[in-house]
Amino acid sequence: MAQHANPVSTEEACTVAHSASESCNSESSDAERSVTSDSDCGIGSSLSRWKETHISWIGSYYLMIISHVLGVALKNQLFEYTRVVLATNVFSLGNGLLFTLNVAASFFAGAIVSQLGCVGSQVLGHVLMLGFVACLSLCVFVGKEESLQFPLYLTGVLIASIAQPVENTMMGPLVERTSQVLVAESKDLDATVSSARASLMATFTVCVSCTHIVVNFSTGSLLKALERARGQEFGIKVMFPALSLFIFLALAIMMIVREPPAADERKERKSMRREVRNMCRLWQDPRIWLLGFAPLSLGLANAWKLVALSGEAKEHLGASAVAYLLLAQSLGQVILPKPIACLLSRTGAAVWMGLGALNYLLMPVIYWTANSLTQGWGIMTWYVMMGVAWSIYDVVARSVVLEHFPKEQSGYAFATMNVQMFSTQAVMFFLGRKRTPGELAAVMLVVSACMLPGYVVAESLRKRIVGQAERSDA
Repeated sequence: MAQHANPVSTEEACTVAHSASESCNSESSDAERSVTSDSDCGIGSSLSRWKETHISWIGSYYLMIISHVLGVALKNQLFEYTRVVLATNVFSLGNGLLFTLNVAASFFAGAIVSQLGCVGSQVLGHVLMLGFVACLSLCVFVGKEESLQFPLYLTGVLIASIAQPVENTMMGPLVERTSQVLVAESKDLDATVSSARASLMATFTVCVSCTHIVVNFSTGSLLKALERARGQEFGIKVMFPALSLFIFLALAIMMIVREPPAADERKERKSMRREVRNMCRLWQDPRIWLLGFAPLSLGLANAWKLVALSGEAKEHLGASAVAYLLLAQSLGQVILPKPIACLLSRTGAAVWMGLGALNYLLMPVIYWTANSLTQGWGIMTWYVMMGVAWSIYDVVARSVVLEHFPKEQSGYAFATMNVQMFSTQAVMFFLGRKRTPGELAAVMLVVSACMLPGYVVAESLRKRIVGQAERSDA
């Protein structure tokens, strides 16, 4: 996909000019503060110089996503077991509330990431996720029969509702800024930001999957060994707090990563009012909602899998089988992303958006016509399909959104994708208390049918906007 320059509004031009004048006036004072800071923080400045010398931008990106994925993999792993360890009402109400709060937090996630940067946002997310793991572990020790489980899980939900949107939103600026700096420093004259974005998102998806494989295999093996030794209840009680070690490892990795430079090279710190105004301005663009059927569909499919399939897997295959089913999902995410990224520039995104929509449409159809698969290892069919769904979403859907909303808009665009995904997950968990999995599957069918048409209309609008900008420049 070709890159096009976005027209600069009068307001933005005035802002840039004002920022430039302020930066000239404060240049000397900034330099003095820098010298003072270096003298006061010798260890910090030495570490910073070491990172600049020894850690390349692509190396820092790898470290960043490994740290990110360690936290995400742990959260996803434990979240899959909430259907097993929580009472039914606590599971439905708690998770419905979690994703409802995620929607609210996502509105401010872009502003938080803009203020803290990529590194600071990820550290904040990891620290908060430790609180969620602690609360969920206490829920396991308390047991399903105790009423204390609900306030404990509610506390964890309040903590995780901030962590998850911030970490997910951070990936937008991270990919955008890293792709910009890699292309700027590249000696390859044919390198483009579009291809760099797709490649980085494919790398991210592969790292996500590989880390999930390690975590899922470790969890399944540990849980199976503990079940044989002391029983399933003891195994789960040991597994939950033990897996928090992954987050401590993720925090340790954050000490040696570099903050990528801002894609638009603006140094001023934006006020919260301006951050919210930028988010509202983005929401006025119909393209963000037309492209939103991708995160809407993924959110529905992910929540439906948990509501409809996790309980069936535990009942027919045992609790340890959940980890192995997630392992199968992760294997699909390892194989597909790089080929998709390589083919994306040749085939265009429409082909993959169509395949993604077809994948979502087949999930309810297979559930309705071959429900017996859920009673054995045939249930793995849906987990493999979720691996396909995540691969297309991470590589194609996210790259398309960055193509439509690059640079400064990337954080707000990814925050909006979180709003869309979390809202459908919240709806699915709330409806799961009163509706059957078959009825919930019908909702997924309707939304996913709009995914490809939404993309086609959004692309048409983008071409019209670019054409108008080119004519005005001419």
